[in-house]
Amino acid sequence: MISFNCPFCAHSFQVEDDLGGKKINCPQCQESVPVPGGSVAPPAMPAPDPAAAAREMATRKANTQSTLSLVFGALSLMCACLMPVSIIFGILAMTKLGLDPARAGAIRVKSIIGMGMSVAFVVVWFGIVAISGAAAEENRAKTDEEMERAEDLFNAGEYDEARSIYTVYSEDGYDSSIKARCDIRLGAIAFEKGEIEKAKSSFRKAVGHESAIQPDFDNPDAKKLFRMVRIDTIVKNGRIFFPVTVEGGLRGEVFFSRWRIEGKRIKCNVRLGGHAWNEIQISMVLHDENDGVLVDFNFEHDKDEEIGFLYLDYDGEWEQIFRLVAHVNAK
Repeated sequence: MISFNCPFCAHSFQVEDDLGGKKINCPQCQESVPVPGGSVAPPAMPAPDPAAAAREMATRKANTQSTLSLVFGALSLMCACLMPVSIIFGILAMTKLGLDPARAGAIRVKSIIGMGMSVAFVVVWFGIVAISGAAAEENRAKTDEEMERAEDLFNAGEYDEARSIYTVYSEDGYDSSIKARCDIRLGAIAFEKGEIEKAKSSFRKAVGHESAIQPDFDNPDAKKLFRMVRIDTIVKNGRIFFPVTVEGGLRGEVFFSRWRIEGKRIKCNVRLGGHAWNEIQISMVLHDENDGVLVDFNFEHDKDEEIGFLYLDYDGEWEQIFRLVAHVNAK
C-alpha cells in the first residue's frame, strides 16, 4: 500500500501499489493528485497547506450561501415569506471568517443584493396590501353611505332614484348580502310599479345571493310573491326550504342527513344505527303555516337489510309546506 497526503487539501489516504506513478482524484477536494512510486519518478509535490485548504472550503461554503441569499431574495417578489431565508443566508455568508480575499468581495456583494431585494420586495408587497385595503375600506364606506341614501329614498316612495342606486350596487356591492339586499329592494319597487316579471327576476337574484334572505317590506302581496319565487328557486336547486325536526324514542339512534328535493319527491339519507327495519317505525309529517297536516306517511319495511335513503312523494304546492317532522320509534 502507498500512503501519502493530498498536496491541495492535506487529506491523508492509502492506495494500492499498482497505482504508483498514476494520477487519481482526491476523495476530499476532487483535485487530480499524482500517486508516489512507479517506474517514473513523480514530480515533486508541494507540501500540504492545511490553512489554504480550510480557506478554500470556507470560501466555497460562503459562496453557496450568498448565491442562496440572491435566489431567495428574487423569489421574495412572489412570496414575501422567503425574505427571512434570504437574510439568514446573506448574514451567514457575510460573517464567514477566513475567506479567500480575492473572492470575498464578490460574495459580500451577492449577499447584499439578495438581502436588499428581499427587503425591497416585501416593502412593495406590504405597500400593495395597504393600498388595496385602504381602497376597499373607502369603497365599503361609500357603498354603505349610498345604501343609506337609497333606503331613505325607498321609504319616502321616491322609487326611481332609489332604483338607480340599487341597480348599481346589486352588481358592484362589496359582498353577497349587499347584492341580495339591493335585489330584494329592486323586486319590491318593480312590484309597486306593476312590473311583476321584473319583480320575480330581482327576487330570484336575491335568493341566488342569499337563500335565507327574508323580505323586509310591508306589502303582503309582494311578500307572498317573494316567498313563491324563493321556494321555486330553492326547489329547482334541489334544496329544502323548510325546517326539519326529528322526534321519537329512537331520535338519538337513527340518523337522518342530506335532506333534498328531487322532482316532486323529498328525499334523505338514513342510518339505522344498528337497528333492523322490522324493529322500528318511521313516519314523516308535513305541516302547513297553521300547523295543519299536509301529508302523514308511514314507512313500512319488513326486511332485515339496511336501506340508505328514504323518500316522500308530494303532489301539492311547495309553498304550502312550512315544516317537516320525522318520527322514529321502536315497534
